[in-house]
Amino acid sequence: MKRTLPWLILILLATMPTALAQVGQSTRQEPNDAAMHYRLGLEHYRAGRYKDAVESFKQAIRLEPEYAEAYHRLGYVYDDLGQYKDALEAYQRAIQLKPEDGGMYSNMAVTYRKMGRYKEAVEACQRAIRLRPDLAEAYNNLGVTYYKMGRHSEAMESYREAIRLKPEMADAHFNLGIVYLAMKEKGAALEQHLILKTLSPDLANKLYGGIYKDKLLIITNR
Repeated sequence: MKRTLPWLILILLATMPTALAQVGQSTRQEPNDAAMHYRLGLEHYRAGRYKDAVESFKQAIRLEPEYAEAYHRLGYVYDDLGQYKDALEAYQRAIQLKPEDGGMYSNMAVTYRKMGRYKEAVEACQRAIRLRPDLAEAYNNLGVTYYKMGRHSEAMESYREAIRLKPEMADAHFNLGIVYLAMKEKGAALEQHLILKTLSPDLANKLYGGIYKDKLLIITNR
């Protein structure tokens, strides 16, 4: 046994560079994985680390310049940060790469609306709906924009369609309740309050305050 030990050491020394090279190669490849940076960006976003999310999505794009979903999510984060110009640029690039994705148009509409560009917000929602007639979120976004424009009847119809497509969509029920209050239809608003008691007690309480306590209500979106 004693005579075989040097040979074992020599074998280990001979194979060590190959093993280390493989480990090093694996380590080098991991940071260059665009999908990994994209997933990391999602984790940062969910944790409220928006600036870190931006950097992760940007890194994914640097590694894969035509990563449409990374641009899409980058626009989403920029919107939440209030960097609307950057958000639009990211959304527009995402749409160039993936022009048939209705969700991208719907999210871009939110940014247009926050910038006060209501006409473009409506057009983006309508484009989203043409691509995805079943996209309840696009109808809700359209309703929010119409409400901001003072077009209450059209807002009401948009919310109703969102609810038809997705009955459990609490935001649409809440927003519809606000429109009913604006149109002096307190009974209809109360119906939405009763529905929300199951879907979202928090929104139900807020709508109740608007119905019975004349509290100022703000439409919800994202």
